[in-house]
Amino acid sequence: MAPMGADPLRLRASRQFRQMHAGCAPPASLEREEMAGPREIAVEFIEDVCGDLGLSSATFGLAVAYYDAMLRNRDCLELPTELACATCVLIAAKFEELRPPKMRDFLDVASVDVTRDDIKAAELDVLSAIGWKLHAATPFSFAELVCAGMPGVSSELRERVHLLARMAHYEHKMLRFTPAVVAAAAFLAARLQVLPGEAARAATSACGVCAGFGLALPVVVECTQILRHHYDLVKEELHAREARAIWQRQHAEDSNSGLGQG
Repeated sequence: MAPMGADPLRLRASRQFRQMHAGCAPPASLEREEMAGPREIAVEFIEDVCGDLGLSSATFGLAVAYYDAMLRNRDCLELPTELACATCVLIAAKFEELRPPKMRDFLDVASVDVTRDDIKAAELDVLSAIGWKLHAATPFSFAELVCAGMPGVSSELRERVHLLARMAHYEHKMLRFTPAVVAAAAFLAARLQVLPGEAARAATSACGVCAGFGLALPVVVECTQILRHHYDLVKEELHAREARAIWQRQHAEDSNSGLGQG
């Protein structure tokens, strides 16, 4: 990978990345195996609500960050999961979206059997749990800076980086890393998937990213390996689901054909 050189836009992206990363606190302990399943369900619910309301990736990432901050506060775990997730989305949308959804639209889409007063009370609970810290860095925040700070980033590569950054929210093992490291890992994993011959340049690419953005190479490499493994597992599961769906359709067609002959 070529060095960033003296391109002013890339240098600016690198400086902004470093400044944002310096302001990020080390990730608090949250990675517990027994939480993996419930947390994945919660993240999927958050993504569904964001998708139904047409909200941005930034809102999705911020809502997940709020939810993870809530999980670190044991006093708030009695809040029902779907209500907590929906409230995180609502707060994140108010912070990120130019036109956040209206309450009636939110209640229709969120599919939670609650009233406006329930949501308002839950908002206070969530805000208290996250310490009223509405701004939180997410992998999406850093992913765009990585793409802007490295040379020769195509639209296809950029899209794959954002896809992997989104997928990273589902893997609880990623919680041991800062959002900046996750974004760098998404960039490196995306290069391996999109660029021909990248496997032979992987070590050089990792060194270039870490040097350009002030990240520790062993940490980024470990994060990249976890993210690639997660991607492979998801891909295998999708293929398995597709195979099951094809078999079920074929089985139904064969059964209907048999009934027709009878």
